[in-house]
Amino acid sequence: MRLRGHIVRNNFRAISVEEKAVWSEPGMVFFARTDPATSPDRGLGHVVANGAADTIRVDAVSLDEYVRTAPAPDFLKCDVEGAEVEIFRGAQRLLAEKRPIILCEMHSAENHRVLLGEFGALRLCLQIHR
Repeated sequence: MRLRGHIVRNNFRAISVEEKAVWSEPGMVFFARTDPATSPDRGLGHVVANGAADTIRVDAVSLDEYVRTAPAPDFLKCDVEGAEVEIFRGAQRLLAEKRPIILCEMHSAENHRVLLGEFGALRLCLQIHR
């Protein structure tokens, strides 16, 4: 895995890798990877409703569930190709109690509208860059 290689090459000691998808609730998600001609390292793709050809099944965890046994993050970077609403729906307690700094790329006007509403309801301080 490329991430593990980067960790070793850069001599990072305070990093652990969790091979899980972050989602709105714990369980399984299916990830459809993009055609290798479009994404040679197969890093692009999206979550789909159920498994089919060229999908992978991934254990999923919500951020609220994850921080029950791990330290809560101070900073969240979110670039999830359109799944940002699902991710933050599983982080309501974390956002309300710990109020981490969030850097989030939003992939649609609808996701932008929904998340601004949800973040506003939690009274999170927002800075928007376009």
